[in-house]
Amino acid sequence: MFFGTTYDIFKQLLDIFVVAFVIYQILAATKGTRTVHLLILLLVLMGTYLVAQERFFDLPTFRWLLDKFWSVIFLMVVILYQDDIRRSIARFRWLDQVMRTRSSTATGSLEEVVKAVRSLSSKRLGALIVIERNATLDTFSSDSGIAVDAVISKELLFALFLPEHENPTHDGAVIVSKGRITAAGVILPLTTRKEVEAWVGTRHRAALGLSEQVDAVVVVVSEETGRVSMAVAGELRAGLSIDELREFLLSEFSEPESGTWLTRIKAITRGSRREDS
Repeated sequence: MFFGTTYDIFKQLLDIFVVAFVIYQILAATKGTRTVHLLILLLVLMGTYLVAQERFFDLPTFRWLLDKFWSVIFLMVVILYQDDIRRSIARFRWLDQVMRTRSSTATGSLEEVVKAVRSLSSKRLGALIVIERNATLDTFSSDSGIAVDAVISKELLFALFLPEHENPTHDGAVIVSKGRITAAGVILPLTTRKEVEAWVGTRHRAALGLSEQVDAVVVVVSEETGRVSMAVAGELRAGLSIDELREFLLSEFSEPESGTWLTRIKAITRGSRREDS
């Protein structure tokens, strides 16, 4: 309900719009990363704290704990999630995000990836191909990669992973975004997990490490065995056939995203639920 004069109603509507805009921008900056879970946790704590006030359920012990430990909680959050927070802040370019539309990778581009993986696997050439989804990978590209900006093709992907001494990109990852190869020779963060199997090498650890931080799909070709694997949401699916790889990629990129605000908010929510499952 809105009360008061026309000016008062306008202020109330403006207040709601500003809050909604800020929440949307925070979600847009953190979607596809672990930071979105952190935001949900903080919102739950804040909501519980409000409900614990005297005028509601009156939970004095819980209120006392949060009053004493809010600063400690935020300090722990900053320490544990510093990398995710840094990347989210780096993505907080609101005008750019409002104006541009992210769409799913086209089926034709995915087929070029599959063809390249088939060739690389048959010749036992190691490869690491990252396909962007919601979370932007610009930070990783700018930190260590070589800018490419070319239409994706089987031939170009194959050439980027040729193990020649003069080829500076063959040991790094290739990043694919919206049907284009945006960077090559990118160094990815390694997983810190201790329980990975002994056969998991550096490429697979890098694939796991990136998929733990953002919602990208990472395809790996083993240099020793030619085995094809895929890392998604911190899980490694190893020993895939080419048909299985194609099926997985099509299932991950089957839904095109509309450019409207409402659809993009729904996409953020879906991405969060996918990571929770």
